[in-house]
Amino acid sequence: MVDANMIWTVPQAIRMAKRMEEFNIAWLEEPTNPDDYEGYARIGQATTIPIAMGENLHTIYEHKLALDIARIKYPIPDCSNVCGITGFLKVGEMAKERSLKVSSHGMQELHVNVLGALSNAGFLEYHSFPICDYTIEPLKIVNGYIEPSKATGVGINFDWEKLKKYEMIKENRDGR
Repeated sequence: MVDANMIWTVPQAIRMAKRMEEFNIAWLEEPTNPDDYEGYARIGQATTIPIAMGENLHTIYEHKLALDIARIKYPIPDCSNVCGITGFLKVGEMAKERSLKVSSHGMQELHVNVLGALSNAGFLEYHSFPICDYTIEPLKIVNGYIEPSKATGVGINFDWEKLKKYEMIKENRDGR
């Protein structure tokens, strides 16, 4: 997988995708501005590499445009951007209607459980701030898979003792 992080113009993305085709890339993620749905469609039509996007889309409507106009093959919503868990699940349903799998962006502690609710779950992206260092039940990777939390709710229960040191930093910053 290659993440261009929105750096290229459409012609640059097409040129780069063509150069990468021989390397059996699973997907090319966010090669250009995510608001350019027609540009994404042109990139996808010009290469054999499937196109992924979604972490920078903020509404269900934008995800629908990405699926309908940009014709992406890998939707990657993020609960923190797409109206929470409900928005993520709605994107999942739209993707399912098109026989596509849904992957996630960051926030693996939350997204592992949300993806687990979908019958068309794809990949769980694992990165970001290590929230698992501050939880009672950290995520565990077993045989290349992450075991979802068995905790109720969103699956994250913080270990507040481990977070106390950050309370003092906030208090000092606020002048208290």
